[in-house]
Amino acid sequence: MELPSIVRKFIKGNRAALNLKIHPLVSIIIVTCAYDSRKDIDDCLKSIENQTYKNFEVIIVDTMSSGGTRDYVERSYPFVKLVRSKADLGYSGGNALGVKYTYGKYIVVSNPDVVVDKDWLYELIRGARNHPEAGILAPNVLLYDKPRMVNACGVEVHFTGLVFPRFFEEPESRCKEEYVLAPCGASFMIRRDVVEDVGFMDQDFFMDFGDIDLAMRVLLRGWKCLIVPSSKVYHKFLLKMTPRKYFILERGRWLMSMKNFSRRTLIILLPSLALTEVLAWGYALYCGKEYVASKIATYRWVLKNLTKTLKKRGKVQKLRKVRDKELLELMSHKITVPKQWLEGISKLIVEGYFNAFYQTLYKIAHHLT
Repeated sequence: MELPSIVRKFIKGNRAALNLKIHPLVSIIIVTCAYDSRKDIDDCLKSIENQTYKNFEVIIVDTMSSGGTRDYVERSYPFVKLVRSKADLGYSGGNALGVKYTYGKYIVVSNPDVVVDKDWLYELIRGARNHPEAGILAPNVLLYDKPRMVNACGVEVHFTGLVFPRFFEEPESRCKEEYVLAPCGASFMIRRDVVEDVGFMDQDFFMDFGDIDLAMRVLLRGWKCLIVPSSKVYHKFLLKMTPRKYFILERGRWLMSMKNFSRRTLIILLPSLALTEVLAWGYALYCGKEYVASKIATYRWVLKNLTKTLKKRGKVQKLRKVRDKELLELMSHKITVPKQWLEGISKLIVEGYFNAFYQTLYKIAHHLT
């Protein structure tokens, strides 16, 4: 016997509601910056189309990319919501713009130069259901040209703000389900209610540290950052340093620390921060005058934006529920410099002598916070 139409409509409506509850919408933000993303975006979007988890939307924020990326995406991928920016906002600013166009319960940040595994989203959602305390969930980011080797299983954040890829070029089995301080910015997922609670990326970071600063605010609010190794992405990663990148990294290191640590912790960390300045200046002198100019430009930027930074810091400190001691416990006191940046005796000095001092200073800071 056929069911009455009103009953069929009721079942259909509730099935749709149940489906939304079981398979909530995921919003994926991809920022195409002022370099040519056209060569990467095909591989990225095709892998996203192939997901076993189907309830997602894709927002591409184009910040003045070259090579016809915008027109190509608009023509070839009609399911993509394209947001055009009239300025180069960088990684942080582009994602901050993109989040305004999202509707999902979960928000995923992804680089255009990644190819994602077919179960990438499914495993992240599974991790979120099993770990309601996790505000941020991060996949295992593997190297595209060495797919069994780790690019970054989260990031290693030194307690003075230096950042290194976690387990770089180690076997993928090294990556376990565990809590870390911050995800790799190439791909991670954050709950919408966490974004509504702590905000999203600070565009002052431009290319680097926006994701780490966000993670620190999330942790200060009492949430966790969880690695989900069964979720995998493959990153077309190139490890290189330029004077411009050095400026952005040094600026980001100072801005992140000034915003998120308490006044007491910053005072306790002064000897450690001074030691890192010695290290940073040594690296700049080692690399040449352009890097020295970048280091000087860092100080100029910090001083010029000090008032604005202190206002942001005040807002962060009002939100905090967690002591800095808990952040420090997730931070590293060791520096592991990639061989592509330093080698030979210079690498041995940095990783040997400096780490001996850092270990002592870290113990003191951890005890006093």
